[in-house]
Amino acid sequence: MLLCAVACGGPGGSEAGTPTGAADTASAGGDVIQASARPVAGKWLNDGSVVSLISVLNQHEIAAAGAEFQAWHSDSVRAFAASMIQDHTAMQHSIDSAAAAAGVAPVMPALGLELQDSLKSVVDGLKTLKGAALDRAYLDAEVASHSMLVDYYGELAGVAEHPAIVGALANAVATLQLHARRAQLMRSMLAMIDSARRTDSLAARQGRRPGVDNTIPR
Repeated sequence: MLLCAVACGGPGGSEAGTPTGAADTASAGGDVIQASARPVAGKWLNDGSVVSLISVLNQHEIAAAGAEFQAWHSDSVRAFAASMIQDHTAMQHSIDSAAAAAGVAPVMPALGLELQDSLKSVVDGLKTLKGAALDRAYLDAEVASHSMLVDYYGELAGVAEHPAIVGALANAVATLQLHARRAQLMRSMLAMIDSARRTDSLAARQGRRPGVDNTIPR
């Protein structure tokens, strides 16, 4: 749900991890999420910072799912959130194992701290909601975040150098694409249910109006 840019400074930048490029915005959970037009520009992140950024992203997905767990309405959305916790925990384990095999220690770039703050505000926004409103906001955020995560993982795989880390990131992309499709489908289903309920409610109100003939013709 979420995302701030995973962007890097160029050779003339003051510090690796400095965001560059114009920003687009998306709304999720009542908060504005900024996304860079250039998720990763060049190779000014090292493997340690890539591992740290991926950890921030996975932790966010787990925290957002946890917010859904606190006050869900739809069992289907809750089950989706449970699968996000399971899958992103597995992806984090995969990147941790790859980093250990490569002998790479996580190193948090300055961008990572900014990213953590931005993502925390999104989760905090979700925590102010409950019931059907939370379900809708959570799915909106998941659609937005996973469409960006697919790009971010791909870009970071291009920045990473050790084959084990590159492979872990590349392997996760298919799972993220599936997450995005599932979130989109669930959001569409909720919209259809909401529409049907509004139609039924309108019909019921009209049926109770004085003077309305509710007799079924024979």
